[in-house]
Amino acid sequence: PVTIYPPCHRFINNMYSQQFYIITNIFMAFDAIIIISTGYVAYSISLELRNGHPAMVWNDFIGVLLFLLVANNYLMGRFGFYSDRRFHSTGSMVRNLSLAVFLSFILLTTGVLLIGMKPFSRIYLVTHFLSAISLLIVAKTALYFYLDRRALTAFNSRNILITGTGERITPVIDALKLQRSWGHTIAGWISVDSCVHPDIRCIPNLGTLDDFDRVLFECHIDEVIFDLPRDCRIDFKKYLKKCEEIGVAFRIVPGFFHIENPRLKAENIQGVPTLAVYIRSISASSLLYKKILDIFIGSVGCAAFLIIYP
Repeated sequence: PVTIYPPCHRFINNMYSQQFYIITNIFMAFDAIIIISTGYVAYSISLELRNGHPAMVWNDFIGVLLFLLVANNYLMGRFGFYSDRRFHSTGSMVRNLSLAVFLSFILLTTGVLLIGMKPFSRIYLVTHFLSAISLLIVAKTALYFYLDRRALTAFNSRNILITGTGERITPVIDALKLQRSWGHTIAGWISVDSCVHPDIRCIPNLGTLDDFDRVLFECHIDEVIFDLPRDCRIDFKKYLKKCEEIGVAFRIVPGFFHIENPRLKAENIQGVPTLAVYIRSISASSLLYKKILDIFIGSVGCAAFLIIYP
């Protein structure tokens, strides 16, 4: 079956998202283990430095850990750590991680001050913060390095071939580079005309459609993305049939929409794939809130009218 894919620069794909869903769950569990383990270490250190005097009541300590787990999990998600989108650089990842952990402990400190939790050791707070942020930075850097480097050369890495024009495939290439998965590499791209084209974003041009069969076998292609322009006169059904015959997956970026149209969405209606363009960017929840507000204001207005009307 043909997979119709939304042509936008974000290029969020269900298959790749599902692949990364398992990794995201592992990340969340790993982050929770780090928060809990560093919390126990910080609690033990604070007990030693206070000569056995309690840093805080044990029930308060459990409450602090639970609060940090929830706050850190939420903020890490907000800063993109549980997303299938790659960070642009290690520096941006470290900066976002530092902000997420820092805000978690700021919220914890604010809560402790508001409820007046006593005793509460500042030694514990500083030790837990420094150990947690240090271990999280080291762990995240190592894990992302593996996913972004090692996974691209793994046995299960998928070789992707892009077919189209240079103007249209550039956003697709950028999106694939940002997309996390078990492992995928862009083997190259081929043009739909007979001209020789330069490389795009360091992705080599492997020829034209005349070289389609050769490129599939020589580069061991696992997936082909057809990103053809609107005015393309080429009947590419034979290329789709070729992919089906040899077991190569393919995707189609519809050419009758602008490739970076932010209002274009892919939706599935009971198994039927559709492309939808929303004139107004209103979500289902916004429509529900609007309906509730309309009913409330209408009810109040109707009641006022009945009271005032003689």
